[in-house]
Amino acid sequence: MRLDKWLKIALVFKQRSKAVDAIDNNKIRVNGEIAKAAKTLKIGDKVSISRELGSYVYTILKLTEKNVSREQSREMYELVAPEDTGTESEKLAKRVERDQRKENRKDWNNMYDDKRKLRQIRSHKYKD
Repeated sequence: MRLDKWLKIALVFKQRSKAVDAIDNNKIRVNGEIAKAAKTLKIGDKVSISRELGSYVYTILKLTEKNVSREQSREMYELVAPEDTGTESEKLAKRVERDQRKENRKDWNNMYDDKRKLRQIRSHKYKD
């Protein structure tokens, strides 16, 4: 079974495209080697995923071609160890940076009070 497909079916990633992006950015390794999306997996392989606050190592227990429920997906792998990388201060700095990025996002739903104001802005923006 392909690596990207297994990551989606095992619900490690919610979308297969997100799994492919992580693979393309060299954040996923299989048995210690950088993997490609089409890498064929076997039972017993170790898949390590680097995330913001550490790396996670999954041991493959089951392979299936069909989508499964959350409970069944947990039976497909064993989470060996979330290995924390970096010191406590580095982890704290990453958390603070992540929180600042969340705060700086625009709240598009509450940006305009009503439709009339939004229409006025659009009419001025797209005037000929």
